[in-house]
Amino acid sequence: MLYVATVLLPIIGAVASFVFLLWLIIAAIKKKPKKTPLIGLGVSVLLTVVGYILYGTLLGM
Repeated sequence: MLYVATVLLPIIGAVASFVFLLWLIIAAIKKKPKKTPLIGLGVSVLLTVVGYILYGTLLGM
């Protein structure tokens, strides 16, 4: 189960990064507040990086 979660974490983070980046672009075009998409983008990038670190650690075992 840990292996599946470790493999899915970077994938989910990458998809979330794409979604939040798209949301940020749309917010910039419509001149809406950009705080929420920026926070979401930061969290999703962090999720992706942590996922890749965990994945690399798991492969190194």
